[in-house]
Amino acid sequence: MAGWPVQPTGKVVKEVEQHGATLAIVADKEIASQEYLQELVGAGVKAILNLTETPFQASAGTVVEQADLSSQMLRLLSRLEATQQ
Repeated sequence: MAGWPVQPTGKVVKEVEQHGATLAIVADKEIASQEYLQELVGAGVKAILNLTETPFQASAGTVVEQADLSSQMLRLLSRLEATQQ
């Protein structure tokens, strides 16, 4: 995204610290956990877009946005269908 490659979890925390990233996107349900969120926050992340079904509890000073891609896709398809009638 924006020139940043998708990284394996082992590299993400180091990359966050090295580059001062403050936003992260979690899209892999296999790694989505509260522990992983805490690692990201500990490395400096302040905002997380969660694309998985795993709910995260935000700590003080951190914002977590839960995105439901299935619902958004259905809404998009519904709107597309409405424009074609």
